[in-house]
This record gives sequence, structure tokens and C-alpha cells, in this order.
Amino acid sequence: MTRILSILFISIQLTGFSSCQKKPEQTAQTATVQTVKVPDTLMILTLERTIYPLEKTVSMPWAVRLSDVLADIGKPISIVRSFYEFIPENLADSLISLHPAVVVIDFGLMESWVNTTNQNDDSALPLTEFRNRLHQLSKTFSARGIYVILLTPNPLGEAYEKWRSDRLEMYAATIRDLANQFSLALVDVEGSFGQYASIPGNQLSDLLIEGKYPNDIGQAIIAEDVGVSIAYQLYPGK
Repeated sequence: MTRILSILFISIQLTGFSSCQKKPEQTAQTATVQTVKVPDTLMILTLERTIYPLEKTVSMPWAVRLSDVLADIGKPISIVRSFYEFIPENLADSLISLHPAVVVIDFGLMESWVNTTNQNDDSALPLTEFRNRLHQLSKTFSARGIYVILLTPNPLGEAYEKWRSDRLEMYAATIRDLANQFSLALVDVEGSFGQYASIPGNQLSDLLIEGKYPNDIGQAIIAEDVGVSIAYQLYPGK
């Protein structure tokens, strides 16, 4: 089978900053009510937080792995990766012209983060504002027939205070609620990592770099979940 793969890395600074295989039944929830137009070339746009120094030790990020996960669909694939410190306002308007068939949105970890040791301090992006921005972003894309996938952030390791994990869970719950309320696809990274860690002999630390960022095993899990979601919705039977 011949396929054409074009991976284009785009770094967009709008805010001043810039294998672990699983069976389909183990993957995250997938909404099936979106109406999606599938072009001859599958163009996937990923909206990701800025790559931090620790993550440079990852040999293949989940977005790059999608080309292998989706190899069997028999379509040329173009993957455009966009990076941001936090989820910007009015982001979709600047990206619609790329005409993606799929948009994968991966925010929440850095927005939830508190830059002090005081659990009563505000997150980098307050939860209400985070929800509003994420809603507007996904709404703009889905209204144009683009298949939108929301990712929950990965969980934190035991090295971090429980209150940080509790704060992060509030953002993950907001993402799940938006996906459910507006019939968007959901890849529950938090749930998938927790499922991995529940298997005897496995630990959450197996998936993380210094307890915070997904390592190569974690990246493979995310890629598998996202790939299954895309194939299930756009290429049933593949």
C-alpha cells in the first residue's frame, strides 16, 4: 500500500510564548454524531502546549506517531502541529484557512498549574476562562464540519502535591463536560493512564518524565487513542 506522508511542524506564538498498544475497547470515549467531510488527503491539525525541555527526551511525540497508527486507512496524511504556552483567545480564526479534516486539542495541564506552593492561589488560566476559550475554539471548528477531538491532560505523578492533582482534575472534568454537552469526541488521557497503572506490575511513573510529562510509552498510548478515534469516526471498518 502506497501512502504519502507529510508532517509539517508549525510553531505559532500568539501569547508571547512560545508501544504501548491497546485494544479498541480500551480506548477513550468517541462521539459519533459529528458530520465530517473527509477529503482525499487526511489533514490533521494538532493544537498542543509548548514543548518543555524535559519533553525533548521524547523520541516520537504522539502527534508524529499518528502517521503509523493510521497507516491502514490508505489515505495520504498531513499532520500540522501548532504550539502554545496556554490556550489563546480567538485561536480558531487564524487556523480555519488550513482546512483541516481533524483538529485535536490538547490543553489543560499548564492552564491548571499554580506557579506558587500555595494551593489557594489562582491557576495560570482560571477554570471559567479556560472553559470559555475551549468551548469557543471547538465550536468554531466543529461548526465547519471539522472532526474535533478533545484530550484531557495526563495525570501528575506522586511527586506532586495532591492538591495539584485535584486542581488538574477540575480542568479534566471540564473538558469531559464540554465533550459530552456538545457531542465532541473525547480522548481521556487521564483515564487511559490510570487504566495502565491499574494493571498489576505497572505504575503511573512508567508513563511520565519526572512525574509530569508523557514519556515515549505515554506518547504511544495517546497516539493510539487519538488514532482509534479518527479511524472509528472517519474510516469505519479500517
